[in-house]
Amino acid sequence: MWAVPETDETVAEFIKRTVLKIPMTKMMTILKAWDFFSENQLQTVNFPKRKESLAQDLVLLCEENCVSLNEAALVDIIYTQFHQCTTFSIAHLHTHKGMNYFKIKDK
Repeated sequence: MWAVPETDETVAEFIKRTVLKIPMTKMMTILKAWDFFSENQLQTVNFPKRKESLAQDLVLLCEENCVSLNEAALVDIIYTQFHQCTTFSIAHLHTHKGMNYFKIKDK
């Protein structure tokens, strides 16, 4: 019987920290975008858990799937891109009665 290679501690810690940054309301969306876990694996995860426990469960799944550093970095990139796309504001320069002002509108 073959043993599952243990994920490097640095990679495991990186995944854990990334998962802890992701809001619970966006967790499934980001994990599906990552496309690293099968649908069956995602269905086995208990999402209502405390975030620390969820992060540990996801790290264990990553170990089962022999995650690489590149794959771990990809989930962080997906989270960062998703986060940036949902948090920026748009500023428009307006002029009224000779005065310039910015009107900020959230996306």
